[in-house]
Amino acid sequence: MEIRQCNKILMIIIWSIFVALLTVQIPNIIGKLTDAFLNNRNIDYFLLTLFAFLILSNLLALINEYLTERIGCDYANETRQKLINKYFTINYEANMEYQNGDYRQIFSNDINNLQLMFSNTIPTCVQQVTMFIGAVYFLFCINSWLLVCVLLSTCIYIFPFKFFGRKQHQAIHDFRKAQADLQGIVDNTSDNKEEIYQYDNINFFARIYNELQQKWEKAFLQIDISKNLFKTFPRILDALSPALALLVGGVMSMNHIISMGQLVSVIGLISYINAPFKAFFSIFVDLQQAMISKKSIESYLNSTEITTGSKEIGEVKKIAIFYGSKLVVNALPGMHIYLIGGIGSGKTTFLRGLCGEQNNSKYQYIFNNYLSTKIKKEFLKKQIAFVDQQTIIIQGTIRDNIFFAENTHLSEEEALFLSNWAKRFPEGLDTKIAPGAYQLSGGERQVICIFRSLVQSHSILLLDEITSSMDHETARQIKTLVNKHRDTIIFEALHRTEEIGINDTVMLFKGVNYPPLFGKYGNITGD
Repeated sequence: MEIRQCNKILMIIIWSIFVALLTVQIPNIIGKLTDAFLNNRNIDYFLLTLFAFLILSNLLALINEYLTERIGCDYANETRQKLINKYFTINYEANMEYQNGDYRQIFSNDINNLQLMFSNTIPTCVQQVTMFIGAVYFLFCINSWLLVCVLLSTCIYIFPFKFFGRKQHQAIHDFRKAQADLQGIVDNTSDNKEEIYQYDNINFFARIYNELQQKWEKAFLQIDISKNLFKTFPRILDALSPALALLVGGVMSMNHIISMGQLVSVIGLISYINAPFKAFFSIFVDLQQAMISKKSIESYLNSTEITTGSKEIGEVKKIAIFYGSKLVVNALPGMHIYLIGGIGSGKTTFLRGLCGEQNNSKYQYIFNNYLSTKIKKEFLKKQIAFVDQQTIIIQGTIRDNIFFAENTHLSEEEALFLSNWAKRFPEGLDTKIAPGAYQLSGGERQVICIFRSLVQSHSILLLDEITSSMDHETARQIKTLVNKHRDTIIFEALHRTEEIGINDTVMLFKGVNYPPLFGKYGNITGD
């Protein structure tokens, strides 16, 4: 665990303990105030003390809430930025292993779970444990038998605990996976492309979606039951503990073993003893969710890059692409090459190769006279912008999602289009797009991801069916803007060919075991 992260957790713990220590003394002060009143002693001191403790504890609680919320937000933002750097620097080997729903889970729900852990779960847990220890100490000082009676009533919580552990942990895993799979279906990603195009869309989606929905509902129900498991136990505890305390404490008070004020203190302290047990199940589930989220994020961040070379390159001026020993194409800045072909024809293999991945590929990619496998991956990354169907949207505003990197800019025409396009949103580019905020359509997500790449001005732009969810007019304008990047080499994979002109440059893929054909669309297809 990082030192900064440990320091933040330590700060949360210290502040939470401080707040809890002040709060747990209030019942004791009230008890002393009661005794002073019943014995006709001066109560001014105790009233002022009680007032001071109430003010101070509430003030510190507000400060603690602000600090923990701030720390939680900062931690979430730092983690989110690491994910952004990992994803948007195009670590292709890692990216190929994740599905669309997995990305959304990592970038949204998992981040939210970790933020909740810092801003709520850890402070609540620390405060309740501290107040429990403090209440036990004060009760012991009053009377050890009263303490035994109160603690015995909490033993009722031992029984449901055996229902937790592995089954509950598995339910969270199932819920997380079902949620990711559902998101992947909803986003109509390339993961389902083969079945989508081979079968009837409606029947395919209905069948798959219903199956996943049932899994999601089952896992959600299990988690919900876990959080609210045995609700009767808190009610029994709320009634049993004070009843035992009043019964035993009342007898002791009448026999002058304890004072009436001490009995009042006992009743007040009981709530602090019961609180950790009453909140145990909910906190336990939240902690497990946070741990699973943390593990998922760390797994993604620690995913390794593919083997890199040693050469350093700047702006790419030429890409020579060979299939075996045959030259397929010399791609130069200003060229917009469309990749067409059926499912499994090799378009994805080709794009992976352009990204620097050479897993048993028959292609050879030469950037500025250097074979791609000889180039340092970090330098190749800087030259490539990849817009695929993994339309990942991070929490924040539309502006945050587009201008996330430094030294970004748009042409006047692109800026004008973006400004006009953003008018459809409540607050334009500053509209928040996150769970619970404005919900984007598939086409809107694609526009954001396209401009996210355009602002970076890379030498190579890879597009994978980027207009599949857009309306015709928006798609036409986007294509016009993309084609004006005369200093960029553009490869765009398409499944349907309606938008390709007869004179457009294409690569026709006939299959992974066949070299692609390169030339004008009309000449290659015969259309």
